[in-house]
Amino acid sequence: MYNPCASASSRKVISLPPTKEKITDISLSASPEQEGCVVAALSSGKSLIMCRPGDSDWTPIKMPFYCASGMIYSERDGKFYLNRVSKEEYDGPLDLIDSGSDFPQVSLYKGFPLSNIPQSRLEQLSSVDKYQHIVESPCGESFTVYWLEESLTKEEFK
Repeated sequence: MYNPCASASSRKVISLPPTKEKITDISLSASPEQEGCVVAALSSGKSLIMCRPGDSDWTPIKMPFYCASGMIYSERDGKFYLNRVSKEEYDGPLDLIDSGSDFPQVSLYKGFPLSNIPQSRLEQLSSVDKYQHIVESPCGESFTVYWLEESLTKEEFK
């Protein structure tokens, strides 16, 4: 793991265990230099794996189904949140790690209901690509950020 944005004097490489998985998203519970830092990663193989810097292996975390696209660590709550993208209803547990584990809890992030958005706006949103991100402010409030992308044809672009 390497932070290219760090100042030249503080750049260093943090070793993580090898994996055959293609990592698509990663989140850290703290700076990798801090004791107790946990690294959580989502893979294209539709799994969640966790480790601490210096571990020799990743620990797989059982998920009821693949439902996540991105994640954050909430300092306020002391747990990771998976960004839920599945449109299917899921009535199972929101917490995915046994509280007896030595890793922080992992929970599905419960988004806000779209029922507060006017129907005309929902119809407009259905025609564009949407990327949903969860973020946490420095004071601990969490937000869902939607990045919308509309594609234009060559004729529309002229």
